[in-house]
Amino acid sequence: MGIDYGELEANMRAKDPKFGPRDIYGAALNQKLLHALRRADWGAVSRIFETQVYELVERGKPYLAVAREASKAELRKLQKAHVTDVRIIAYDSHTGPCSACVVDGDRVVSIEAEIVSPSVPHEACVDAAMGPCGCRYSAIV
Repeated sequence: MGIDYGELEANMRAKDPKFGPRDIYGAALNQKLLHALRRADWGAVSRIFETQVYELVERGKPYLAVAREASKAELRKLQKAHVTDVRIIAYDSHTGPCSACVVDGDRVVSIEAEIVSPSVPHEACVDAAMGPCGCRYSAIV
């Protein structure tokens, strides 16, 4: 998908000259996200959401809702590959085992249920101040 960044920047700055590089980058990510959603390219959707999460963390903004959408997209990618269940792989925190993460470690869950209400990332992870916990889903094949 080709985004003409120069054109995007010119259009945005014509509306408001105060738009900076981060604003233009965010708009480009949103355009890529919409394109990936139209194609149902769940891997790309997940990666774009993850990129947005790191931008939010860097700026000290709330990120959990976007991180959960990244998880849902990853689950949809697995579901598209005919995976029905996943195992939660607990992340060993930088400060040691996290009680929020350890509780779900090795738990097998239905993708359908997780898409409705994802367990990962854990809101109460001890590393939450630095970004979403590192717990992941692993396909059960």
